[in-house]
Amino acid sequence: MNVSSSFELSLMYEFSFTCLLLTFNNPIANLTLYTQLERERPAAGLGSSNNLYYVRGRELFCHNYARNTSSGSGVDVPIASLRRVGQQAQTDGIGSAARYLTYNQHNPTEGNVLVCSDVDGGSYELVSFQLHNTSSSVVDGKRGSCMGPCIFLGKTRFAALDRQSRQIIVRNMNNEICKKCQPPVPNVDIMFDGGAPGRIIFRADDRAILFEVQSRRILAEITAPKLKSCVWSPDGSKVALLCKYGVVIANRGLEQLCSISDHVRIKSGAWDMTPQEGTANEMFVYTTLHHVKYCLPSGDTGTIRTLDNPIYVQRVLKDQIYCLDREARAKVLSIDTTEARFKLALSNKKVSQRFMHQSCFYLNILFHVS
Repeated sequence: MNVSSSFELSLMYEFSFTCLLLTFNNPIANLTLYTQLERERPAAGLGSSNNLYYVRGRELFCHNYARNTSSGSGVDVPIASLRRVGQQAQTDGIGSAARYLTYNQHNPTEGNVLVCSDVDGGSYELVSFQLHNTSSSVVDGKRGSCMGPCIFLGKTRFAALDRQSRQIIVRNMNNEICKKCQPPVPNVDIMFDGGAPGRIIFRADDRAILFEVQSRRILAEITAPKLKSCVWSPDGSKVALLCKYGVVIANRGLEQLCSISDHVRIKSGAWDMTPQEGTANEMFVYTTLHHVKYCLPSGDTGTIRTLDNPIYVQRVLKDQIYCLDREARAKVLSIDTTEARFKLALSNKKVSQRFMHQSCFYLNILFHVS
């Protein structure tokens, strides 16, 4: 089909979601194409206690789940305005939005957040603050260049992947270089938290490589096609490797426990944190475009509920999902994990008579409804 020379090109900015709208007009038909220009997922990361840190626009926020509101979703507390360098950032152009956020889980006395974006080919900003008085105790952000997300290696150390030499650059909290070392393989293009101090997970082609910086040795490798992110369980015993069209569950030594695939893209995921139900560190909840699903280390999977709009899960607690939407607004959704808990109990051979009756009643209802 020949497309006429008459077309309209416009940019649509909708909060953190940016699209390119192309409209082609001809005598036969009108064709409209939407092309995503920026990643819609908000940059966010869980902090200590009940806090979630995320970026909306140019502002860094702390969302406190413990402070109840009428909606039950907690309270937003602004921490700092992010400063971005470079000509691209000054105009708030495409690619200037924050893409990754990492919180320092190794430092119990102070809050440290690394915010990374694609500005000028890749850059980071380190923001430090006191945990009890966040907004009025912010230390001026320290900046530098990087490739992908930066990772905290310990209480006073973080690592960045140099975008020119592909070296691992280790810095202290004053942004001073402490060490440089080569990655384990030359084709590394991104790194993630390794689940323990001094450890990093690298992505190299279709592999995930667990690397120890101090000894400079590879600890383990695992196949993870098109790896997008790594989510560690609260106790650090397991990790979920979120790929483009699947999830790989492994233990802390990166030994595979199960692998599941999906026909649509994986959006986000989080481990259940409910201590009383026996699902803590054992049930992984993830989302696609229109569904909330679960995955167990045994390989059992299932659908929990449908979604009207995409969400990005941050934590799962007591049959509730704490998440962010495309506009970086905190929400709480209710879910029913009876099926997942029943399958988990069966795999662990810990099915009580009472739970068996409850689960059979639930499954019987589902059978008659279907």
